[in-house]
Amino acid sequence: MPRNKYSPRRILPEHAVEQTAALPERTWNRTKLLQFLQKWIYCIIILLALSIRFWKIEYIPFANDADELAYIWAGQSLIEFGTPISWSSFQHTDTQWHWTEIPSDTVQDSKVPIAKFVRPWFDHSFILPLLMGGWSELLGYHFPSIPPALWYRLPFLLISGVNLLLIYQIARKVFGQWPAIFALSLVSFSPLFIFAGRMVVSENLMTTFILLSIYLFLTEQPLWSVLLATALGGIVKLPALCIAPVIGVSLFADKKYRQAVVYLLGVVALVVVTYGVYGASIDWPAFTAAMRDQSSRLLGWSNPAFIFSQPGFHTKASLDFSYYVVLFLGLGIFLVPSTKQVKILAGATLATWLTIWVTSAELDMLGWYKLPLFSLLAVNTASVFSLGKTPDDKQTLPLYPVLTTVTLLLFVTIVNNFGIIRFPEQPLPEAQLLRLVVAGILVLGLWLLNWKVPRKIVIAGCVTGLVVYALQAVYIANLYFAASCKDRTCPTPTVTLSQTVRTLLER
Repeated sequence: MPRNKYSPRRILPEHAVEQTAALPERTWNRTKLLQFLQKWIYCIIILLALSIRFWKIEYIPFANDADELAYIWAGQSLIEFGTPISWSSFQHTDTQWHWTEIPSDTVQDSKVPIAKFVRPWFDHSFILPLLMGGWSELLGYHFPSIPPALWYRLPFLLISGVNLLLIYQIARKVFGQWPAIFALSLVSFSPLFIFAGRMVVSENLMTTFILLSIYLFLTEQPLWSVLLATALGGIVKLPALCIAPVIGVSLFADKKYRQAVVYLLGVVALVVVTYGVYGASIDWPAFTAAMRDQSSRLLGWSNPAFIFSQPGFHTKASLDFSYYVVLFLGLGIFLVPSTKQVKILAGATLATWLTIWVTSAELDMLGWYKLPLFSLLAVNTASVFSLGKTPDDKQTLPLYPVLTTVTLLLFVTIVNNFGIIRFPEQPLPEAQLLRLVVAGILVLGLWLLNWKVPRKIVIAGCVTGLVVYALQAVYIANLYFAASCKDRTCPTPTVTLSQTVRTLLER
């Protein structure tokens, strides 16, 4: 019946009026929450990743790792005596060697007390030794003492955060926000990246400057800032200069010949002058001898295969499947449309890979040499969501196969990584349980391959997989040391995070 001006007004119940009035506010709150998450979710992920990296940071890698101590001792002696002194794996003249007793009560390990030192020590440049030596001196530790791993690894916790931020920012610049969030999540909660990011090695800091050079170049910052970032990477460790020809060739391709020449010559000049002044100010003959020793390693034709055959970034392999997920998806950078930005990432990936080939010994590689390469591969994992796109950003192939593949790889990673924690009394899963779980993955895969599942459901499955993957990282970080050392003797730190927190609370 049509309503007229004389019709009685419909009066709503009081509770209905309250519900109606509350709807806009609830919608507003949901919208604001989504906007907040979209803007800051990368910060939340990085903070969670750093929290996991900080938890039991003193246990894994094992405390008093010899390669970490090399930088600490070199820095302490350089600051105190003006000459770097540390241990070396290279052959030096007999006059350079001497034995020194090392006072250390920071770890239960009988192998630490005496070390054979070389003076002067030129195995690496002065940047990282000064950083670690200055930090240990600030903590009150002098040559040749050893700070607790809980404290001496803190600078690299911050460096790890910077690297995660750069991985996200580069991926976001090239591939968009949500692919970048995926790449960030994958590397943030990878057990191998968690453990490697804590370690005091040049490759972690070298990675920072490689990523920074790429980010500054892609965001079209002043050329001098790109030049400085690249040169600092080379001063940290010479292999970082592999990014210089990538950027230089890109400038030449854009017909910016003057800028290319200035950039390349500027980088070379800064690195050569810095190394030259450092070596000449201490001991030029010893410096040139050390450089000759460093450049005469036994290389191998089969290094490219060996690089990817040993999962992990230390001397011990760890069967973390996320290592291979980053590798498989990261190599997709060579399959997506070749924009200028993609060419930079592809060129940097190729350059770092080949640099490892010609700077490491065959079958005797130190795992952390791969950190710059796998950090770039982590950026590249975002590229899989650009498969089938044209250079003008049009999707010519469906995104569904990419989503299903990523989801399946996540669930395989989760199941595989439960095997990382192996206690001696139950090192293997029950056969029937494992077969049942694997059969479930097979059924899921066949379902996704043969029936078109709504995209929202697949995305929800992918997000669920990432959440479980992150929770599993907490589980692995918490139990890895206990599982690895229950049936053997491992260097056990005497200064721990839980002990320190307990002491502070009792004061």
